[in-house]
Amino acid sequence: MKTITNIAATFCLVCHAWAQSADPVRESGARLGGEWDEARGYARQVEIWKLDVDINGDGVDDLLVTRDVAGNGRGGNIWEIYLAGEQGYRRLEETISFRADLFLWDFYEGRPAVYSYWPESSRAGCITIAYVSGDQVRTSAIRWPEDARSEAWMERLMAENSRNGEKIEKVTLERPLPELVMLEGLPQSNFVKRVADLWASGKKLEVYDIACRRLSLNTNDMVGLILKMNYELSSEAGTLSARTMGRILDVGATIQTSRFREVFPAACTELQQYRMLILDKSDVVPTYSIGNDNFKLVDLLEALESDGYFEQGLSTQNSH
Repeated sequence: MKTITNIAATFCLVCHAWAQSADPVRESGARLGGEWDEARGYARQVEIWKLDVDINGDGVDDLLVTRDVAGNGRGGNIWEIYLAGEQGYRRLEETISFRADLFLWDFYEGRPAVYSYWPESSRAGCITIAYVSGDQVRTSAIRWPEDARSEAWMERLMAENSRNGEKIEKVTLERPLPELVMLEGLPQSNFVKRVADLWASGKKLEVYDIACRRLSLNTNDMVGLILKMNYELSSEAGTLSARTMGRILDVGATIQTSRFREVFPAACTELQQYRMLILDKSDVVPTYSIGNDNFKLVDLLEALESDGYFEQGLSTQNSH
């Protein structure tokens, strides 16, 4: 197990654990997102597609979730995987891709698997096979038409095509915007405390909504980046959170306000160490809470508040 000294004081690290999700469809809707509707005051309707299937062979239906616009080119849709457990669902960081109009469920080497087709040209391609082993996504392929087995599989895929629409359930979501987003044109007093209270009360999706809205107006908004990173860490989206950490380091280097410059160097060092843990796929996995006053990123938010970052309306804020 890898460890890095001095980081535990800022980030709470525990052995490998998974974030549980009681409502994967709504969580995915928040993460995959809808377009913001200024006039109506909420994110426009987002349609989530879901499949209830046993993908890891434990006898319990798991959940695959995608959006109609979540595409992977010719490979079809990108599907998030939620494995069912006693305390809810847990989302795997890896995804699988297959066409919503051309797939079937069968077995591959004794395991449940999804078969689909990936065209490389009008005359050639491959039948893709994806399954879950433990917490890892495994893939294989059968070349078409070179592999003699491919014709039989193509016939089965085409025959199954007419029934696939019945298997996919489509759910339409509308998410009202949090109050802190609705006040975007006004000074936002006690912002850090109000967001920390939202997080502590379990309203993480609302915190994520705030992050997304802020970043939609300004991709360099430090507050939005910090909130976004918190949500990604809480939902075990390691690769995404590492990317967001990189953005925090880059944008933070450009902010010159006095209080922020005092606290940023220490946070910068710890962020760099913590980011390496994720990129190295360490066995040490974080449990993170924005409400913990010992965390340096809360110190960054408080420093921005002290420097007057929230005294202007959100739509006019920049990275200073």
